Amino acid sequence: MTDRTPEPRAGRGCTAAITGLRTSDSGRLVVVTVELTDGQHSETRTLRLNTRQYCDLTPVRGPISRGYFAQLEQESRLCEAMRFGERLLAYAPNTPWRLVQKLRRRGFTREEAETAVDRFRQMGIIDEEADLRRETELCLRKLWGAGRIRVHLQTCGFSKEALSALPELLAEVDFAANCAELVRRRYGDIPSDHAGCNRVMAALIRYGYTSSEIRRAARLLSGEDD
Repeated sequence: MTDRTPEPRAGRGCTAAITGLRTSDSGRLVVVTVELTDGQHSETRTLRLNTRQYCDLTPVRGPISRGYFAQLEQESRLCEAMRFGERLLAYAPNTPWRLVQKLRRRGFTREEAETAVDRFRQMGIIDEEADLRRETELCLRKLWGAGRIRVHLQTCGFSKEALSALPELLAEVDFAANCAELVRRRYGDIPSDHAGCNRVMAALIRYGYTSSEIRRAARLLSGEDD
């Protein structure tokens, strides 16, 4: 149970009390008004909690300890991080790593950002496996090879646990056929001259295709491997 009783004033110099509680954002938030005073000066702080935080902390009007006030401040800051994170996720899917980076650029600490992302995981708001499948499908539509897809997903910040599902997602993909289709779209065919052939081969390797996939793609293009 959280201690909400005021701490002894001797040597502390400041006391705190909750002076107001009200809902906002159609009941999704609880606004907690706290008055701080040192006997001569006073200051009012407005803190916002989501409904889960409110139920966990159960703030009530009256004096509170400095420790409880610090906890309210910390949770209010986390609430702010989650609200900003929800807006980011509503705009576009984000991997946990990418969302942490965006929250940090917004001014939240690493701990605040990572805690917000952990809460999203618990609430089912972030589904890394579904995001991985979606991003993989986009890469395949671009006719990328497996090597480039893996590097791209790692750059996006997907966890090792999520990436472990990638081999299964790519197991049924005919990368040689995709490679041949990429050549058709970009080059029409593999050039017959040595320099041109090497240039196309280098480009296909950058797209993430292996040498064996490129050789089979060449056979498909020539009609030797129908």
